[in-house]
Amino acid sequence: PWFRRIAIETTGLANPAPVVHTLTDTKQPCHLDGIVVTADAIHVRDQLDQQEEARDQIAFADRILLTKTDLVAPAEADATEPAIRVFNAHAPIRRVIDGDVTPEDVFGLGPEQRPDNWLRPTAHEHHHHHDGVASIVLRTDKPIPGPALRLWLDSLLSLHGADVLRLKGIVRVVGIAQPLVLQAVHHVLHRLVALPPQAEQAWGGTGAEIVVIQRGLPEAGLRESFATALRVVIASEA
Repeated sequence: PWFRRIAIETTGLANPAPVVHTLTDTKQPCHLDGIVVTADAIHVRDQLDQQEEARDQIAFADRILLTKTDLVAPAEADATEPAIRVFNAHAPIRRVIDGDVTPEDVFGLGPEQRPDNWLRPTAHEHHHHHDGVASIVLRTDKPIPGPALRLWLDSLLSLHGADVLRLKGIVRVVGIAQPLVLQAVHHVLHRLVALPPQAEQAWGGTGAEIVVIQRGLPEAGLRESFATALRVVIASEA
């Protein structure tokens, strides 16, 4: 097609997952660049307390635009960010004044442009959030055999896909020159794409880094399933 980008604005209470599934499950699948969520500085704390859709939107987000900050006192805007961080510890938050949003705030959020911001690694490997939502970072310093990666993804998404809000990662696979970008929403794994050379250099990983944002799954179980898949494949190949 002649266009390069599609931007979709959903209704205020929309769940992002079905929209993402529709766009990636077509004859010409789209590549998900990012999910941008606007949070109303006046009402977002009440919405997070009362509406599961609002909590899920924040958890899904790659970037959060805190709007109407010019209509509240600075102290109120300051108090809003910790309420958002309860549900998403990683996504950058930008305060918007008088609706001033640039194209850079909305486009180019994916790993091809900003791998460090996309994964947002932190010193803490696990973040507990409200309402059972939590995020975990899985890492390995060596390339993963392809069968091991398939085994783990198939098991996780087929058995627990309803509880996986978002999965995203960059993985070096044995026998493939460039790292691959992983993205999944619930049970649907998106088409794998190679990370461009300039982004590979910016990422700098030697193995894999995967962020799982989920609801109600035990941290120990996720880590053990990841390690077990690697052990099973390595043992079978031996």
